[in-house]
Amino acid sequence: MDRVEAAVPDGYIQAPASGTGSAALGRISLALFCAGLLSLDGQYDKAERVFEAAHRQARSSSDLAVQFYLPRIDLMAAQRGLSAGDLGEARRQAEAALDHAHGLSAIFDKYLRAMKRQSEDETGYGDEEGSARRDADVAESRAVLAGIVASLDVAAHGLLANIYEQSRPPDWARAEREAAAAEDAAASLPPALSLFGSALAAAQVQHAYTLEGLKRYDAALQLIRKAMHQSAGPPQGLGSGDAALFATMQTLIAKASGNTISADVIRAVALFGVGGAAPSPDIAAELFETIQVLHENNVGDIARTLTAKLATGSDAFAALLREREDRLAKVTGALTNGNAIDLMNDVASGGSAGVVPDIQRIADIDRVLQESYANYADFIQPAPLSVAEAQSILKSDEHIVIYFETFNVLNAAVIGKTGAPVILQSIAWTADATRLATALRQSLTAPGRGDTAPFDAKSAQQLEGLVFAPVAKFIPKGDKVLLMPDAALASVPFETFLEGPPVDLSDRGLARAPWLGNDYRFATLPSIAALRALRRYAPRSEGRQPFLGFGDPQLLDHGGRDLRGGFSALPGTRRELETDAKIEGAGSDALYLGDKFTKAVLRDLDSRGVLRDARIVAFASHTGWFETPQSTASAAPLPGGGEARAPTRSLAIVLTPVGTEAANDEGYLTIGDIAKLSLDADWVVLSACNTAADDGSPNALPLSGLARAFFHAKARALLVSHWELDDNAAAALTPVVLKDYAASHSRAGALAQAEASIRAEPGFGHPYFWAPFVVVGDPGD
Repeated sequence: MDRVEAAVPDGYIQAPASGTGSAALGRISLALFCAGLLSLDGQYDKAERVFEAAHRQARSSSDLAVQFYLPRIDLMAAQRGLSAGDLGEARRQAEAALDHAHGLSAIFDKYLRAMKRQSEDETGYGDEEGSARRDADVAESRAVLAGIVASLDVAAHGLLANIYEQSRPPDWARAEREAAAAEDAAASLPPALSLFGSALAAAQVQHAYTLEGLKRYDAALQLIRKAMHQSAGPPQGLGSGDAALFATMQTLIAKASGNTISADVIRAVALFGVGGAAPSPDIAAELFETIQVLHENNVGDIARTLTAKLATGSDAFAALLREREDRLAKVTGALTNGNAIDLMNDVASGGSAGVVPDIQRIADIDRVLQESYANYADFIQPAPLSVAEAQSILKSDEHIVIYFETFNVLNAAVIGKTGAPVILQSIAWTADATRLATALRQSLTAPGRGDTAPFDAKSAQQLEGLVFAPVAKFIPKGDKVLLMPDAALASVPFETFLEGPPVDLSDRGLARAPWLGNDYRFATLPSIAALRALRRYAPRSEGRQPFLGFGDPQLLDHGGRDLRGGFSALPGTRRELETDAKIEGAGSDALYLGDKFTKAVLRDLDSRGVLRDARIVAFASHTGWFETPQSTASAAPLPGGGEARAPTRSLAIVLTPVGTEAANDEGYLTIGDIAKLSLDADWVVLSACNTAADDGSPNALPLSGLARAFFHAKARALLVSHWELDDNAAAALTPVVLKDYAASHSRAGALAQAEASIRAEPGFGHPYFWAPFVVVGDPGD
């Protein structure tokens, strides 16, 4: 804190603003930053003096950059007043923010006049063509500026609504007017500035709260429903932590039904872990839709791109959607990371840098998609499914189980083909479920020397009792369970849960243990919307070839030199794929092994439509971390060009290297490569290590980027692994899976049968050997 105090000595408080351009703004920004640090250090009086001085200088500054930033400083001051309980000061500052925001257009005009006074030769606008280009730039900048003003309106009117709600007594009528103004402003935001629907959804929640204060429950409930659908937009929603939406909706459902302060209100509150009976069927039906929105899942984009590909048959459509999401993410990051002033400066300079080109590109993409594809809105912003819609896609022996967290408590929702959904509150503390799942996961992986770790039967049994036994009451044994897991539950296969203690922990004892997988058939769903897309648009592959297999990469040259480094040979993968091909009735020409397992071969097969013609595609190899470039050109051409951004480090499938220079060869099949493939596969089998999730930690994403990419490529289901595979066990297991699937067409059932068969083999009783795989996507018949 010594440096902070040195940066903002007491003398600064009386010092006049000085400097022009970024210097003045930088000085004020530094003061605001230091005020925040002083507050964190508990020096509240000094922090307040520094903040007030910075705010005063901003109000008196004639610098255009400072004036652009002034409305946000006003909003900071209003929030400080609200936090301090000074509602009068908070109201004055919020109103000042509105005044200054609406003055930004005049400031922009002033900037243009100053620019015009400069030499036209220097600005590049001296001729007729340059003048036209300038007018176009100004028009585009004004459009972005209007969006910025609207975003400031959302914040200021929302803050004023909050102020009137906290008045004593609350002024609900004035609060409602301000909330309505905030909603109107949010509705006018361009997509790139609306944070994917979250801004409008948040404003609608605020408005609904004020309507509740006015006892207009029906109108409030309708707004909450709208907010719920708004928050479902890509690629992020309000999130499971948005208790305001959750609580407000449940309370309003009860009040709109005339059940004010009734048992239903108590039941709704119980969803947050307070306790109580289950919600009534009508409330459960409403909550079922809400839970879909609030269930945060890293694969939400799968439903959009997969639906687009299946419904339109267009890889170009999916590529445009991915580019749209990449650019939206960039714009959101710029705004949420406090860089709004950079966007304002970009507007003032004609939109030549920063995120303005991204905003313009998004508008171009939206225009092309709207003109070229029907139901575009359904693809980019799918609404949550109603109970009736969800049940229409389920089969009689299927149940969906959604796990979701609220206030550190794990809850669950269960829905089958018939009947009302069941909402189960407080089935476990999230910390307990995480602790047990972490312990179980650690006992499911093998140490480096190749020996399996002792199986943690106690954690497996306790976890089953905590998280599955409550939902098992509503699911007949033998049924398929379509899981949408939350938190650490995504890192462990439910098949490894125990319904009782094993006789012993020997190989034979574990083989005969009461595994949960004996009684249920499990699959993982990216989302309910993804399942609907799979079953509505393309229930079966139209491929004529039964099988294609890729594996056994050649990792040594003819002299025995290691071409890749760090990866062992995988002779078992050759045997595995040869057996798979024989089971599916495919010949040796369906196998691409050794020196035929290269990226060039895959690209050639893709370009000739061979990949698209296969009903099952299997990869058996290593996976490794690959350093991908900052961007990959994957979008369909549009005016202005553009590239889709990719991760810098991602999981990839190891192929046979093309050359001896690891930096120059193409010996990895990356996420970007996979997403650009054109498949029509009923099933993609990834017999490689760690293809289900990027790692096994409790906070790991529930589906790896590698697995997501195969959905983008149009796979209907995946067989993916949760940990490092044993080569011999994998070679024995996947052929059994495919053999049973050929007879039953049930992916979940085939996996369960194969697991039971493999663990009965001597030496394979430990679930490390038989339980690494999970089915993701449509579980089959």
